[in-house]
Amino acid sequence: MSFAEASRLLNRFIAIRPDQLDVRLRRRIEQVMAKASPLERSLLNTTLLQGQAPKAEVKGRSAYSLSKALKEIQVPQYSIARSAQRLKEKLGF
Repeated sequence: MSFAEASRLLNRFIAIRPDQLDVRLRRRIEQVMAKASPLERSLLNTTLLQGQAPKAEVKGRSAYSLSKALKEIQVPQYSIARSAQRLKEKLGF
């Protein structure tokens, strides 16, 4: 997976509102989180779960900013792409 593909996947995770996740997907995420690497957990928290995602102002409203989140994680792009690929496989997206 290229970094561009990983970015698109992580943006799709951001588009999913945590309060709209069904019970089955929540359980799956919890299972993945329990066995995930620290980077995978960070990616899930800053995107799909949005609990720690940095916010940016977008036309007068707050929005989650993937680019800001990835800068705060401070890891190489290839590591993000590799972890995003693993999350995609583990979560079945």
